[in-house]
Amino acid sequence: KDIVIMKKIKYELEYLVNTSPNILFTCITTPSGLSEWFADDVNIKDDRFTFFWDGDEEVAKLMQQKKREILFVFNGKMMKVKIITLSY
Repeated sequence: KDIVIMKKIKYELEYLVNTSPNILFTCITTPSGLSEWFADDVNIKDDRFTFFWDGDEEVAKLMQQKKREILFVFNGKMMKVKIITLSY
């Protein structure tokens, strides 16, 4: 039998959003903000975020929340959102 070894691959996505960091952080940490920006609906209970898309649902666990950073785990995969301020 062949043995398949899979590597973890880290990738980063960057999005430029023209808003204040505080408003953006509210959008990614509240049910109303997340449902407006990211999913059809979101429920939060304790550290569990339930996301609803087109009748499907996924649960993410909030692992860490700092001033401008939030870390979720979806199905064993980590998703970190970090807000940085750019100056021109």
